[in-house]
Amino acid sequence: SRFKIDYNYANYFHLELESQSPRLIGMEFGQINHSLNFTGSNNALGLFDEGIFGIDYTYTDYFVNGAGTPHSESNDIGAFIVQEIDFNKFNLKIGSRFDYANRNPKVRKISNLIGKLESKSFYALSGSISSTIMLSEQQTVSFSSTRSFRPPSLDELFSEGPHLASYSFDIGNTNLKAERAWTSEINYEFINSKFMVFASLFRNYYDRYNFFLNTNQTTTRYPDLYYYQVQGVEAEMTGFEGELYFSITNKQSIKSTFSFIKSDFREDENSSFKPIPFTPPLKISTEYILNFTNGNTGVIYTFSDKQDRVGEFETITDSYNKLDFYLQYNLFNKKNLLKATTLSTLSINVQNILDTEYYNHLSRIKDLMPEMGRRFMISYKIYY
Repeated sequence: SRFKIDYNYANYFHLELESQSPRLIGMEFGQINHSLNFTGSNNALGLFDEGIFGIDYTYTDYFVNGAGTPHSESNDIGAFIVQEIDFNKFNLKIGSRFDYANRNPKVRKISNLIGKLESKSFYALSGSISSTIMLSEQQTVSFSSTRSFRPPSLDELFSEGPHLASYSFDIGNTNLKAERAWTSEINYEFINSKFMVFASLFRNYYDRYNFFLNTNQTTTRYPDLYYYQVQGVEAEMTGFEGELYFSITNKQSIKSTFSFIKSDFREDENSSFKPIPFTPPLKISTEYILNFTNGNTGVIYTFSDKQDRVGEFETITDSYNKLDFYLQYNLFNKKNLLKATTLSTLSINVQNILDTEYYNHLSRIKDLMPEMGRRFMISYKIYY
Protein backbone atom coordinates (compact mmCIF):
# COMPACT_ATOMS: atom_id res chain seq x y z
CA SER A 1 0.00 0.00 0.00
CA ARG A 2 1.05 3.60 -0.69
CA PHE A 3 -0.23 6.82 0.83
CA LYS A 4 -0.11 10.46 -0.25
CA ILE A 5 -1.17 13.71 1.43
CA ASP A 6 -1.57 17.00 -0.44
CA TYR A 7 -2.38 20.44 0.92
CA ASN A 8 -3.09 23.50 -1.20
CA TYR A 9 -3.73 27.10 -0.21
CA ALA A 10 -4.90 29.88 -2.53
CA ASN A 11 -5.69 33.50 -1.75
CA TYR A 12 -7.17 35.30 -4.75
CA PHE A 13 -8.25 38.93 -4.91
CA HIS A 14 -9.01 41.33 -7.71
CA LEU A 15 -10.32 44.86 -7.90
CA GLU A 16 -12.21 46.48 -10.77
CA LEU A 17 -11.96 50.27 -10.86
CA GLU A 18 -14.44 52.33 -12.83
CA SER A 19 -12.42 55.49 -12.20
CA GLN A 20 -8.95 56.27 -10.84
CA SER A 21 -9.69 59.89 -9.95
CA PRO A 22 -11.89 60.02 -8.08
CA ARG A 23 -11.24 56.42 -7.04
CA LEU A 24 -14.46 54.53 -7.79
CA ILE A 25 -14.62 50.77 -7.16
CA GLY A 26 -16.88 48.90 -9.56
CA MET A 27 -16.40 45.49 -7.94
CA GLU A 28 -13.97 43.66 -5.69
CA PHE A 29 -13.75 39.90 -5.41
CA GLY A 30 -11.86 37.76 -2.93
CA GLN A 31 -11.67 34.02 -2.34
CA ILE A 32 -9.56 31.97 0.06
CA ASN A 33 -9.26 28.22 -0.49
CA HIS A 34 -7.81 25.49 1.70
CA SER A 35 -7.80 21.94 0.36
CA LEU A 36 -6.48 18.77 1.99
CA ASN A 37 -6.38 15.43 0.18
CA PHE A 38 -5.40 12.02 1.50
CA THR A 39 -5.15 9.14 -0.97
CA GLY A 40 -3.98 5.59 -0.67
CA SER A 41 -3.65 2.57 -2.92
CA ASN A 42 -3.97 -1.13 -2.28
CA ASN A 43 -2.93 -4.30 -4.02
CA ALA A 44 -5.11 -7.43 -4.18
CA LEU A 45 -8.18 -7.18 -1.96
CA GLY A 46 -10.69 -10.01 -2.17
CA LEU A 47 -11.98 -10.23 -5.74
CA PHE A 48 -10.14 -7.06 -6.75
CA ASP A 49 -6.61 -6.80 -8.14
CA GLU A 50 -5.90 -3.23 -7.02
CA GLY A 51 -7.57 0.01 -6.06
CA ILE A 52 -7.41 3.48 -4.56
CA PHE A 53 -9.20 5.17 -1.67
CA GLY A 54 -9.12 8.53 0.01
CA ILE A 55 -10.63 11.53 1.77
CA ASP A 56 -10.68 15.10 0.49
CA TYR A 57 -11.67 18.33 2.20
CA THR A 58 -12.11 21.86 0.80
CA TYR A 59 -12.86 25.09 2.63
CA THR A 60 -13.78 28.29 0.74
CA ASP A 61 -14.19 31.80 2.12
CA TYR A 62 -16.01 33.81 -0.56
CA PHE A 63 -16.37 37.60 -0.58
CA VAL A 64 -17.63 39.88 -3.32
CA ASN A 65 -18.50 43.56 -3.23
CA GLY A 66 -20.48 44.93 -6.15
CA ALA A 67 -22.52 41.82 -6.90
CA GLY A 68 -25.37 40.16 -5.06
CA THR A 69 -23.84 37.16 -3.29
CA PRO A 70 -23.20 37.87 0.41
CA HIS A 71 -19.97 37.04 2.24
CA SER A 72 -20.21 33.25 2.62
CA GLU A 73 -18.18 30.15 3.34
CA SER A 74 -18.43 26.55 2.20
CA ASN A 75 -17.12 23.25 3.53
CA ASP A 76 -16.92 20.11 1.39
CA ILE A 77 -15.70 16.73 2.55
CA GLY A 78 -15.83 13.42 0.73
CA ALA A 79 -14.59 9.85 1.11
CA PHE A 80 -14.18 7.51 -1.84
CA ILE A 81 -13.00 4.07 -2.85
CA VAL A 82 -12.36 2.63 -6.33
CA GLN A 83 -11.47 -1.03 -6.90
CA GLU A 84 -10.36 -2.67 -10.13
CA ILE A 85 -10.48 -6.18 -11.64
CA ASP A 86 -8.27 -7.06 -14.62
CA PHE A 87 -9.01 -9.93 -16.93
CA ASN A 88 -7.12 -10.72 -20.13
CA LYS A 89 -8.71 -8.09 -22.39
CA PHE A 90 -11.33 -6.80 -20.02
CA ASN A 91 -11.08 -4.29 -17.19
CA LEU A 92 -13.77 -3.56 -14.58
CA LYS A 93 -13.81 -0.67 -12.07
CA ILE A 94 -16.33 -0.16 -9.28
CA GLY A 95 -16.37 2.96 -7.15
CA SER A 96 -18.34 4.56 -4.36
CA ARG A 97 -18.22 8.00 -2.72
CA PHE A 98 -19.91 9.78 0.19
CA ASP A 99 -20.09 13.59 0.18
CA TYR A 100 -21.09 16.16 2.76
CA ALA A 101 -21.35 19.86 1.89
CA ASN A 102 -22.21 22.92 3.96
CA ARG A 103 -23.02 26.41 2.63
CA ASN A 104 -23.02 29.12 5.28
CA PRO A 105 -23.82 32.81 4.59
CA LYS A 106 -22.23 35.27 7.04
CA VAL A 107 -25.38 37.42 6.71
CA ARG A 108 -28.66 36.27 8.28
CA LYS A 109 -31.87 37.71 6.87
CA ILE A 110 -35.12 36.87 5.10
CA SER A 111 -35.28 38.01 1.47
CA ASN A 112 -38.48 38.42 -0.52
CA LEU A 113 -36.66 37.12 -3.60
CA ILE A 114 -34.59 34.16 -2.41
CA GLY A 115 -36.01 33.24 1.01
CA LYS A 116 -34.27 32.78 4.34
CA LEU A 117 -30.48 33.06 4.39
CA GLU A 118 -29.18 30.40 6.76
CA SER A 119 -26.72 27.53 6.88
CA LYS A 120 -27.55 24.73 4.41
CA SER A 121 -26.20 21.16 4.45
CA PHE A 122 -26.28 18.48 1.74
CA TYR A 123 -25.06 14.88 1.71
CA ALA A 124 -25.38 11.82 -0.50
CA LEU A 125 -23.88 8.48 -1.49
CA SER A 126 -22.73 8.15 -5.10
CA GLY A 127 -21.42 5.25 -7.14
CA SER A 128 -19.97 4.28 -10.48
CA ILE A 129 -19.13 1.26 -12.58
CA SER A 130 -17.02 1.20 -15.75
CA SER A 131 -15.44 -1.36 -18.01
CA THR A 132 -12.93 -1.34 -20.87
CA ILE A 133 -12.70 -4.01 -23.57
CA MET A 134 -9.58 -4.42 -25.74
CA LEU A 135 -10.88 -5.28 -29.22
CA SER A 136 -7.31 -5.29 -30.59
CA GLU A 137 -3.97 -3.63 -29.91
CA GLN A 138 -5.33 -0.51 -31.60
CA GLN A 139 -9.00 -0.50 -30.58
CA THR A 140 -10.83 -0.22 -27.26
CA VAL A 141 -14.46 0.17 -26.24
CA SER A 142 -15.45 1.40 -22.79
CA PHE A 143 -18.74 1.68 -20.92
CA SER A 144 -19.54 3.64 -17.76
CA SER A 145 -22.54 4.37 -15.59
CA THR A 146 -22.66 6.75 -12.62
CA ARG A 147 -25.01 7.95 -9.92
CA SER A 148 -23.73 11.50 -9.36
CA PHE A 149 -24.16 14.24 -6.77
CA ARG A 150 -23.47 17.99 -6.94
CA PRO A 151 -24.38 20.33 -4.07
CA PRO A 152 -25.59 23.84 -4.94
CA SER A 153 -22.96 26.57 -5.18
CA LEU A 154 -22.97 29.70 -3.02
CA ASP A 155 -24.20 31.75 -5.99
CA GLU A 156 -27.04 29.32 -6.73
CA LEU A 157 -28.25 29.56 -3.14
CA PHE A 158 -27.60 33.14 -2.05
CA SER A 159 -27.12 35.34 -5.13
CA GLU A 160 -29.34 38.42 -5.17
CA GLY A 161 -27.99 41.19 -7.36
CA PRO A 162 -26.93 42.40 -10.80
CA HIS A 163 -24.38 40.55 -12.88
CA LEU A 164 -23.50 43.27 -15.37
CA ALA A 165 -21.04 41.15 -17.36
CA SER A 166 -23.90 38.87 -18.42
CA TYR A 167 -26.56 41.63 -18.40
CA SER A 168 -28.71 39.88 -15.81
CA PHE A 169 -29.99 40.13 -12.25
CA ASP A 170 -29.23 36.75 -10.67
CA ILE A 171 -31.56 35.39 -8.00
CA GLY A 172 -30.59 32.37 -5.93
CA ASN A 173 -32.90 29.87 -4.28
CA THR A 174 -32.37 29.00 -0.61
CA ASN A 175 -34.79 26.06 -0.96
CA LEU A 176 -32.64 24.46 -3.65
CA LYS A 177 -31.81 20.78 -3.29
CA ALA A 178 -28.67 19.01 -4.45
CA GLU A 179 -28.30 17.97 -8.07
CA ARG A 180 -28.60 14.20 -8.66
CA ALA A 181 -28.21 12.34 -11.94
CA TRP A 182 -27.89 8.94 -13.57
CA THR A 183 -25.25 9.12 -16.32
CA SER A 184 -24.20 6.57 -18.92
CA GLU A 185 -21.52 6.74 -21.62
CA ILE A 186 -20.05 4.58 -24.39
CA ASN A 187 -16.59 5.39 -25.81
CA TYR A 188 -14.69 4.03 -28.80
CA GLU A 189 -10.98 4.65 -29.45
CA PHE A 190 -8.70 3.69 -32.34
CA ILE A 191 -4.99 4.62 -32.38
CA ASN A 192 -2.13 3.80 -34.71
CA SER A 193 1.02 5.60 -35.87
CA LYS A 194 -0.87 7.79 -38.38
CA PHE A 195 -4.47 7.95 -37.29
CA MET A 196 -6.51 8.45 -34.11
CA VAL A 197 -10.29 8.32 -33.67
CA PHE A 198 -12.22 8.94 -30.47
CA ALA A 199 -16.03 8.89 -30.28
CA SER A 200 -18.38 9.12 -27.32
CA LEU A 201 -22.14 8.75 -26.88
CA PHE A 202 -23.78 9.78 -23.61
CA ARG A 203 -27.13 10.12 -21.88
CA ASN A 204 -27.72 11.88 -18.57
CA TYR A 205 -30.97 11.80 -16.65
CA TYR A 206 -31.32 14.30 -13.81
CA ASP A 207 -33.74 13.78 -10.97
CA ARG A 208 -32.89 17.41 -10.23
CA TYR A 209 -30.92 19.77 -12.46
CA ASN A 210 -30.13 23.28 -11.14
CA PHE A 211 -29.71 26.25 -13.48
CA PHE A 212 -30.49 29.97 -13.84
CA LEU A 213 -33.71 30.48 -15.84
CA ASN A 214 -34.83 33.73 -17.47
CA THR A 215 -38.14 34.88 -15.91
CA ASN A 216 -38.75 37.57 -18.58
CA GLN A 217 -39.23 40.08 -15.77
CA THR A 218 -37.05 43.15 -15.33
CA THR A 219 -35.95 44.77 -12.09
CA THR A 220 -37.23 48.11 -10.84
CA ARG A 221 -33.77 49.41 -9.98
CA TYR A 222 -32.13 48.04 -13.15
CA PRO A 223 -34.91 48.11 -15.81
CA ASP A 224 -32.57 46.80 -18.53
CA LEU A 225 -31.66 43.65 -16.57
CA TYR A 226 -33.81 40.52 -16.57
CA TYR A 227 -34.31 38.37 -13.51
CA TYR A 228 -32.54 35.00 -13.83
CA GLN A 229 -33.64 32.72 -11.00
CA VAL A 230 -32.29 29.29 -10.10
CA GLN A 231 -34.69 26.40 -10.51
CA GLY A 232 -34.33 22.70 -9.76
CA VAL A 233 -36.02 20.62 -12.46
CA GLU A 234 -36.14 17.15 -13.99
CA ALA A 235 -33.90 17.04 -17.08
CA GLU A 236 -32.52 14.78 -19.80
CA MET A 237 -29.38 15.28 -21.89
CA THR A 238 -28.18 13.13 -24.77
CA GLY A 239 -25.37 13.79 -27.17
CA PHE A 240 -22.13 12.77 -28.82
CA GLU A 241 -18.63 14.14 -29.20
CA GLY A 242 -15.52 13.01 -30.95
CA GLU A 243 -12.03 13.77 -32.18
CA LEU A 244 -10.10 12.71 -35.28
CA TYR A 245 -6.37 13.13 -35.81
CA PHE A 246 -4.43 12.35 -38.98
CA SER A 247 -0.67 12.68 -39.44
CA ILE A 248 0.00 13.70 -43.05
CA THR A 249 3.79 13.80 -42.71
CA ASN A 250 6.24 14.08 -39.83
CA LYS A 251 5.59 17.83 -39.76
CA GLN A 252 1.99 18.17 -40.94
CA SER A 253 -1.23 16.96 -39.34
CA ILE A 254 -4.96 17.59 -39.24
CA LYS A 255 -7.15 17.48 -36.13
CA SER A 256 -10.92 17.73 -36.06
CA THR A 257 -13.38 17.80 -33.15
CA PHE A 258 -17.16 17.73 -33.09
CA SER A 259 -19.87 17.87 -30.43
CA PHE A 260 -23.65 17.87 -30.19
CA ILE A 261 -26.09 17.82 -27.28
CA LYS A 262 -29.87 17.72 -26.97
CA SER A 263 -31.19 18.82 -23.59
CA ASP A 264 -34.73 19.10 -22.22
CA PHE A 265 -36.39 19.75 -18.86
CA ARG A 266 -39.77 19.83 -17.24
CA GLU A 267 -40.85 21.60 -14.07
CA ASP A 268 -43.12 18.81 -12.77
CA GLU A 269 -44.63 15.46 -13.77
CA ASN A 270 -47.74 17.10 -15.21
CA SER A 271 -45.83 19.30 -17.68
CA SER A 272 -44.14 18.34 -20.93
CA PHE A 273 -40.42 18.46 -21.68
CA LYS A 274 -39.04 21.57 -23.39
CA PRO A 275 -35.53 22.69 -24.44
CA ILE A 276 -33.07 23.88 -21.79
CA PRO A 277 -31.93 27.44 -22.59
CA PHE A 278 -28.33 28.08 -23.61
CA THR A 279 -27.80 24.59 -25.03
CA PRO A 280 -24.88 24.69 -27.50
CA PRO A 281 -25.59 23.74 -31.13
CA LEU A 282 -23.67 21.27 -33.27
CA LYS A 283 -20.06 22.47 -33.50
CA ILE A 284 -17.24 21.22 -35.72
CA SER A 285 -13.66 22.47 -35.58
CA THR A 286 -10.86 21.46 -37.96
CA GLU A 287 -7.23 22.47 -37.47
CA TYR A 288 -4.28 22.22 -39.85
CA ILE A 289 -0.95 22.05 -37.97
CA LEU A 290 2.54 22.59 -39.40
CA ASN A 291 5.50 21.91 -37.13
CA PHE A 292 8.92 23.36 -37.88
CA THR A 293 12.19 23.73 -36.01
CA ASN A 294 11.50 25.49 -32.69
CA GLY A 295 7.82 26.16 -33.37
CA ASN A 296 4.53 25.51 -35.09
CA THR A 297 1.80 27.30 -36.99
CA GLY A 298 -1.74 26.46 -37.98
CA VAL A 299 -5.17 27.48 -39.20
CA ILE A 300 -8.40 26.63 -37.37
CA TYR A 301 -11.78 26.47 -39.14
CA THR A 302 -14.88 26.45 -36.92
CA PHE A 303 -18.46 25.75 -37.96
CA SER A 304 -21.31 26.30 -35.50
CA ASP A 305 -24.77 25.20 -36.61
CA LYS A 306 -27.99 27.14 -36.21
CA GLN A 307 -29.64 26.66 -32.83
CA ASP A 308 -33.41 26.78 -33.18
CA ARG A 309 -34.27 24.45 -30.25
CA VAL A 310 -34.58 27.35 -27.85
CA GLY A 311 -36.10 27.81 -24.44
CA GLU A 312 -38.80 30.20 -23.39
CA PHE A 313 -37.75 33.88 -23.80
CA GLU A 314 -34.71 32.76 -25.79
CA THR A 315 -33.96 33.75 -29.39
CA ILE A 316 -32.69 31.62 -32.28
CA THR A 317 -28.96 31.88 -33.11
CA ASP A 318 -27.84 31.58 -36.74
CA SER A 319 -25.01 29.34 -37.90
CA TYR A 320 -21.58 30.77 -38.61
CA ASN A 321 -18.15 29.94 -40.05
CA LYS A 322 -14.96 31.32 -38.49
CA LEU A 323 -11.28 31.15 -39.38
CA ASP A 324 -8.34 31.66 -36.98
CA PHE A 325 -4.55 31.64 -37.41
CA TYR A 326 -1.69 31.14 -34.94
CA LEU A 327 2.10 31.05 -34.98
CA GLN A 328 4.39 30.09 -32.11
CA TYR A 329 8.18 30.30 -32.11
CA ASN A 330 10.36 29.08 -29.23
CA LEU A 331 13.62 30.85 -28.46
CA PHE A 332 16.38 29.16 -26.48
CA ASN A 333 18.79 31.58 -24.84
CA LYS A 334 22.00 30.09 -23.49
CA LYS A 335 23.62 31.69 -20.46
CA ASN A 336 27.31 30.78 -20.58
CA LEU A 337 28.04 32.03 -17.06
CA LEU A 338 25.49 29.76 -15.41
CA LYS A 339 25.64 27.12 -18.14
CA ALA A 340 21.86 27.21 -18.25
CA THR A 341 19.24 27.64 -20.94
CA THR A 342 16.10 29.79 -20.68
CA LEU A 343 13.07 29.35 -22.90
CA SER A 344 11.00 32.19 -24.30
CA THR A 345 8.03 32.00 -26.65
CA LEU A 346 6.82 34.47 -29.26
CA SER A 347 3.17 33.97 -30.24
CA ILE A 348 1.14 35.67 -32.96
CA ASN A 349 -2.60 35.08 -33.19
CA VAL A 350 -5.19 36.36 -35.64
CA GLN A 351 -8.70 35.46 -34.54
CA ASN A 352 -11.69 35.74 -36.86
CA ILE A 353 -9.51 36.42 -39.90
CA LEU A 354 -12.46 37.09 -42.22
CA ASP A 355 -14.06 39.51 -39.72
CA THR A 356 -17.24 37.40 -39.60
CA GLU A 357 -20.18 38.83 -37.69
CA TYR A 358 -21.40 35.98 -35.51
CA TYR A 359 -23.25 35.36 -32.25
CA ASN A 360 -22.52 32.94 -29.44
CA HIS A 361 -25.67 31.08 -28.39
CA LEU A 362 -24.27 30.60 -24.87
CA SER A 363 -23.94 34.35 -24.27
CA ARG A 364 -26.64 36.19 -22.33
CA ILE A 365 -25.77 39.37 -24.21
CA LYS A 366 -25.97 37.92 -27.72
CA ASP A 367 -29.14 39.92 -28.43
CA LEU A 368 -27.25 43.13 -27.62
CA MET A 369 -24.04 42.67 -29.58
CA PRO A 370 -22.13 40.11 -31.69
CA GLU A 371 -18.85 38.48 -30.73
CA MET A 372 -15.57 40.27 -31.39
CA GLY A 373 -14.47 40.84 -34.98
CA ARG A 374 -10.97 40.43 -36.36
CA ARG A 375 -8.34 40.52 -33.59
CA PHE A 376 -4.54 40.59 -33.67
CA MET A 377 -2.63 39.44 -30.60
CA ILE A 378 1.12 39.27 -30.03
CA SER A 379 2.63 37.90 -26.83
CA TYR A 380 6.14 37.18 -25.62
CA LYS A 381 6.65 34.87 -22.63
CA ILE A 382 9.82 34.10 -20.74
CA TYR A 383 10.06 30.87 -18.75
CA TYR A 384 12.62 30.62 -15.97
